[in-house]
Amino acid sequence: MGSAPFAPDSSVGYIEQWRRELAELGGANTLLWFDDHGRGVLDLTGAHPAGTARFFSSGSARLSELVRESYAYSEAARRGRLIRSKSVELQEDRGIDSCWLGIGLAHWEVRGAGRRPLAPVLLRRVRMRPVVGHTDDLALTLDSDPGVNPAFVAYLSGEHGVELDVEALAALAKAGSASDPRKVFEEIARACESVRGFAIDHRFVISTFNVSKTDLVADLMDPGALAPMHPVVSALCADPEATDAVRAVPPPVDPTGVQSAPAVLPIDSAQRAALDAVLAGAHLTVSGAPGTGKTQTIAALIAELAAQGRPILLVSHKLAAIESVQHRLAQVGLDDLVMHLGDGRPGPEFEAFFNRRIQEAVAAEGAQVDSLPEPDVTAARLQAHHEAMHAPQRPWDVSLRETIEKITELGHRRPAPHSRARLSSDDLQAMSPTQRDEAGRRLLGVARAGAWSTGPEGDPWYGATIVGEQQAERARTSVAELAEGRLAAHRALIEELFDQVGLPTPSTMREEEDCLDLIRQVETTLEVFRPEVFSAPLADLAAATGARGYRREHGQALGIMERRRLVSQAQGLLRPGPRPGLHGVLVQAERQRRHWRSLAGGGAVPAVAKGLGEALDAHERLREELEWLTGRLETTADGGDLLDRSFDSLQARLSRLHRASDRLAVLPQVSHDLDTLRAQGLGPLLDDLAMRRVPAEEVVAELEFIWWTSLFDQLSTQLDGQVITASDQMSKLLDDLAAEDDVARSRHVAQVRAKVDERVRFVVRNLPEQVRAVQQGLHQGSSLRELLPHAPELLMALMPCWAMSPLLVPAHVSGGVWFDVLAMDEASSVSTAEAIPAVRRATQTVLFGDERLLQPRPFAVDAGREPATRHASSVFEELMPLVPAVELRTHYRSHDARLFEFANLQAYAGRVQVFPASDAERCVRLDVVHGEAPAASEIDQVAERVAANAASPTPRSMMVVTLTEEHAERIRSELARRARSDAPLARFMEASVAEPFVVRTAERAQGFTRDVVLLSTGVRVDDTGALAGAAARALEGEVGDRQLLVATTRARRLLVVVVGFGPDEVAIGALRAKGTVMFRDLLTYAQMGGPSPSETPSTRQSAPKRPSRRRRTASSGSVLDRPVAAAAPATLGHVLAELAERLRADGLSVRPDRVVARPSLDLVVGRGDGSDPAQVAIDTDGVALQAMHNVRDRDLVRPGQLRRRGWTYERVLLHEVFSDPAQQLARLASVVDAPGEMADLNGAGGTDDGDAD
Repeated sequence: MGSAPFAPDSSVGYIEQWRRELAELGGANTLLWFDDHGRGVLDLTGAHPAGTARFFSSGSARLSELVRESYAYSEAARRGRLIRSKSVELQEDRGIDSCWLGIGLAHWEVRGAGRRPLAPVLLRRVRMRPVVGHTDDLALTLDSDPGVNPAFVAYLSGEHGVELDVEALAALAKAGSASDPRKVFEEIARACESVRGFAIDHRFVISTFNVSKTDLVADLMDPGALAPMHPVVSALCADPEATDAVRAVPPPVDPTGVQSAPAVLPIDSAQRAALDAVLAGAHLTVSGAPGTGKTQTIAALIAELAAQGRPILLVSHKLAAIESVQHRLAQVGLDDLVMHLGDGRPGPEFEAFFNRRIQEAVAAEGAQVDSLPEPDVTAARLQAHHEAMHAPQRPWDVSLRETIEKITELGHRRPAPHSRARLSSDDLQAMSPTQRDEAGRRLLGVARAGAWSTGPEGDPWYGATIVGEQQAERARTSVAELAEGRLAAHRALIEELFDQVGLPTPSTMREEEDCLDLIRQVETTLEVFRPEVFSAPLADLAAATGARGYRREHGQALGIMERRRLVSQAQGLLRPGPRPGLHGVLVQAERQRRHWRSLAGGGAVPAVAKGLGEALDAHERLREELEWLTGRLETTADGGDLLDRSFDSLQARLSRLHRASDRLAVLPQVSHDLDTLRAQGLGPLLDDLAMRRVPAEEVVAELEFIWWTSLFDQLSTQLDGQVITASDQMSKLLDDLAAEDDVARSRHVAQVRAKVDERVRFVVRNLPEQVRAVQQGLHQGSSLRELLPHAPELLMALMPCWAMSPLLVPAHVSGGVWFDVLAMDEASSVSTAEAIPAVRRATQTVLFGDERLLQPRPFAVDAGREPATRHASSVFEELMPLVPAVELRTHYRSHDARLFEFANLQAYAGRVQVFPASDAERCVRLDVVHGEAPAASEIDQVAERVAANAASPTPRSMMVVTLTEEHAERIRSELARRARSDAPLARFMEASVAEPFVVRTAERAQGFTRDVVLLSTGVRVDDTGALAGAAARALEGEVGDRQLLVATTRARRLLVVVVGFGPDEVAIGALRAKGTVMFRDLLTYAQMGGPSPSETPSTRQSAPKRPSRRRRTASSGSVLDRPVAAAAPATLGHVLAELAERLRADGLSVRPDRVVARPSLDLVVGRGDGSDPAQVAIDTDGVALQAMHNVRDRDLVRPGQLRRRGWTYERVLLHEVFSDPAQQLARLASVVDAPGEMADLNGAGGTDDGDAD
């Protein structure tokens, strides 16, 4: 049954819900329902006249000048600090300016209302800051001209039809006395005569107001304003068609990174994939753990979109997030692409920017911009090497790396296989690993069956072709007879026969056969001639009886008379009987005599022996037997040619065969398998094994050895030209890649600037009316919302990126789609209702966030009120299942991987790649402070550490993170108290720097990073070992684990956990919530290894330490027993293990598991005498980098990031170590003796480590 079709009316419920959420955002609207008696109000109505006059005339005054009575000043200072704290919170966490001076309070009656509205009439932005050297005092500065309360104006218009001329009233207020806007009040009072009970009290109050809330709520007030529905909004309303539309997947990207386009900032492959997806038009969620480069990705994306003329809307609740994006672009001179907009209308700074950018763009016309480099040959070369090393080669599905490793592994066996046999190319092609293993099983079987002897004498029968028991029995019988006398008897018979005729005894059966044949021929000749024939001149007789041609051929010139005489003589030698062809038999006789004399000597005369027939028969029988044996033995190592062996050798071999005749029982059993193995090309191996008498347990290794070595030879030839075999060549390619990337980025920055300027020039020249409209609007004090419809092309060209809080979007951007792309940072902390106004104004939606961090949380604008407790779901979580997603998995922020590893294991299953630091300094520490008052002792210790850092010659940036605002306030108070008498501490706390010292709760710490973070929770343990106190309740809350995750990922260099107890003092059985379990894990993690020897805490409480409680068994599912599991190191590999041993033998220290890294380092090498910490990080092309298939990640980002962390980076080639380990040993030893310099922090190698979340 199908689902019902989506109806447009179905969206009404969603929109109504979002509208309610926006109306409730920040609590009651203090612009209409102001509580003038609340704690968050500083009433200056009765302020000192002189101070008031100074305040309004000069625009600034100290609070002590406005409130001079001591009894009143204390309360005013408390309220001022509360207001400032709230305004800072709202600015940092919500991106809104909330500290305003309300001038005049209007009130009127509302029928049926329980209370009267109370609204400030005029508003002026106020900046409050502590006075340097007087931390109890506040400096107040008026930061804007007076403007009419927008909520007040909207209310009068909507409820009473009173339309106030806001521009005229603002002008009247500006023209009159700043401290006495009586004329403005009179004009408003006249306009509101119809409003029952309307009056304005002449008062001055400073409080926190959200002046943009009216526009925000109004953005969703009219459902018609959402028609036609934005596809993303419709998808969030569960429209199936819209859901299908926003789910469109971008085209696939090159996974190798060889063809990756340059960006203006260093980025990795995942960041590049996100950019490509957005540029292709996809909606997208980009998730990533803290420090994985989301900010870098946004900055790079802004530049790419600006170059294409596609305006982008950047929104984030976090002020630091937007500032971080601007900081990244400022590094390459593109920060003016981003216009960061706060509350209020454009001021003089905006007008100056407007004029300057137009002038710069016009002046840049004609500037030459270098083109981008040609396609990256270096990257292609490195990628080709990686693929050649790791790509499975057909038809074996085995890589060259595996081949090298396997050969080395086999070389470590004892005894090691070392056969020199090799497979031919054809045989290797035909033998897959499966077939090899099958051949190994067959080989093992024949070896175990005894296919060859492993004894001291060897096996003369090995390789014999004996098929079946009958052949085995015949061979056994034949060899036995011959060896035991038959051959000797035959030799005696032949020797006697040859003695009769005067021929020497033959040495082989072949000679014997020739001689017997000669004797038989002589016997045949003497049957025709008388014996005297062999004494006659046979050559002359043959010539005389032959034809003329015969005589000419043999050089015989005989006269006719001589021929007649010789013919007569030849006829006289014939025996009685039939006469044969005389010439032919004479020729044969002459040849027989010549052969005979070659054997017996020059004077020997051929003769006939008695017993020739018997000898011939005996010879024939023996020859047939030996020929049969030859056929069986020709495949043996000694061969099978028995007829050509000397009789002595033949007798010896037959004797050996006879002695080993028991081997004949094996041959029929293994002959088939041996034939099969030989057919597979393994004959040379079989012969080698038999010759070396290799036992059965070693034969499979020998087979594997020749298979792998044959494959290595094959692949080395096949991949010649792709595999890099020299380290110096690899080092040069890595350096070239980094240099080329620098050049490409630099040129791309110039191209982006040129394209943006070109677009500005085009608009200025072709749409001059837009320039005039903006200039006129700025002169009149118009808002960007009012200017945008009149000059959209100009404003988008000048400001390719508009950055603001999502709460300010309706205040600055009128309804409609003005932007190509919405990029929302920290989207996991933005509710869907808060995001909708921004989503509606862009074609594409791209959300950046981390669903594991803090979710949207309510807030209160009124400093005197607590926020609501209801939490809304984030737009990130709601949109993530609907659109394509990219995950960033490389962490750059932390100087040392150990800083992030706790979070990596707890929340990210160890999937995030991290880089180690080269120094051994502890970067995560546990500072346990015991005392009679644990909370006070903990606060004192935090203050001591802050003071010690402030007093150092080069103090690091620092922040303190707590779990509760109460604990944070106690720390602030203690630091303020100490700062009165500690000048360095006061200067440190008041310093106006990019990263000032702050004390923040974990809920407010997201988006902040510092070199050093002190985590002070204020948690205590009771007598039972249970966690207690407000901080413990925070940990037990539903977001306790998320708060800890934020707190532990803020540090770049050092995280110090300051507590009043150790992990062993916590009763595990009392831990029920994820947050509390994670907290104890953190204590254990921080405690591991103890403090470094150089660490000397400033102070320690002398109270005795409480005894540790007995550790209890963790409940099922707890991570208490594995809180600090290190990254599993990659298998070192046999080639690298052998190199490590050689380095150790050469006096160097080698620690493959010294550091936490993902992927792990293959080797860490240093001086063996301990004079210098290990500084050389070694990657090979075959172990840790095996799974890194992208050339940028592997060969650019990783080397660069390791060098930034103090390592001398070396890439070792397995092929080179395998071929020439001694040369590599010498090279690495020289590198350790002369470590390289740390790389430039802004060079190639990936994202900056100061990434915001």
